[in-house]
Amino acid sequence: MAKYEPSHLKNMNTKIVFQEFRSNESLFVNKIAQTTRISVPTVMKIVEFLIEKQLIVEQEYTTTKVGRKPNMLKLNRDKYYSVGIIYEGDYLIMGIVDLAGNVLHYVQVRCGHHFESSLFLNIDKLLEMSGKDVNDLIGIGIGIPCIFDAKAREITAPLIGINTPIYFGDTIDRISEKYNAKVIVDNDLNMQAFGEYVSFKPPIKDDLIFISLGTGLGAGVIIDGKVRKGNNNVCGEIGYMMFEYSEEKPNSGWLEEKINLSAIKEKFGIVDASDDGNRTDAIAYVSGYLALIVNNMICCYDVSNIVLDGYVIDLLGEGLIKETQRKLDKICFKSVQIRKRNVVFPGVSGGALLAGNVWLEETFK
Repeated sequence: MAKYEPSHLKNMNTKIVFQEFRSNESLFVNKIAQTTRISVPTVMKIVEFLIEKQLIVEQEYTTTKVGRKPNMLKLNRDKYYSVGIIYEGDYLIMGIVDLAGNVLHYVQVRCGHHFESSLFLNIDKLLEMSGKDVNDLIGIGIGIPCIFDAKAREITAPLIGINTPIYFGDTIDRISEKYNAKVIVDNDLNMQAFGEYVSFKPPIKDDLIFISLGTGLGAGVIIDGKVRKGNNNVCGEIGYMMFEYSEEKPNSGWLEEKINLSAIKEKFGIVDASDDGNRTDAIAYVSGYLALIVNNMICCYDVSNIVLDGYVIDLLGEGLIKETQRKLDKICFKSVQIRKRNVVFPGVSGGALLAGNVWLEETFK
């Protein structure tokens, strides 16, 4: 059994109190103590620490006939910030995100295969546009449609032409060194799932599965508030699911090749949302597979908070959501409601917050 250290409890309490400020506009010490069940003296010590680190600030107090009111405290949103980046193979989507998870500035640029040079150039432009102090940048989260091995610092991304693992550590180090910020890399859907998960105020307690169907097919899974990756970092790689036995192993996955954007365009002739094509047939076809995916994932993870997103979902519209729900109601042993995402840029906010959390973890220690 690991040796207990009082610092572990102190660190945990600090994270709990800070999360209260992320979830609420303004708070009093007594209210924090009541909500978290941490003693008032302990909360006061943590608050002093957070003020010293400029993570929270005191609001002006007023005096009354019965004396001075206790100080109201709030998150110092305007101080530290992170950058969230989603790389889609041809485009970079990036934004500046405050400590509460709000996207303050946002750009989308075409980068082609010039990933690293375009990354540096557009981070610089984004910072200049925002007027933010680069010294207050604490984290950069980069989401890529890949399997990322954090120990080996390698990525595998068939969707963008990387079929065998390549070392990505040098790029991470160059970004970290230039901006003096914590840099994390992860699957883009893990970041989108986390961004969706933390978007609710107050935070939701339910686990979440975020399914994206577009150029590719994948999912991000949040269990107990944390991104579930698995031993081999392949949790959520649902594009490789198989519903029929086949000894062929396509690079992009058996299921992905059947219902991704290219397959839908080729099979049903639908080019954009205004093109009816064989829309009814396409909805019937895709919804069947989506219902099977959701049903099987519910059986594996026992999660009822299911989000559908991606270009194919947008292309086929509300009809696809309704037909998938109808089929789920027929086959799923447990009632579940699927929905579209709650926020516009979940990958940007999720990636930025995950990166910022690394800096916060070190600060709290």
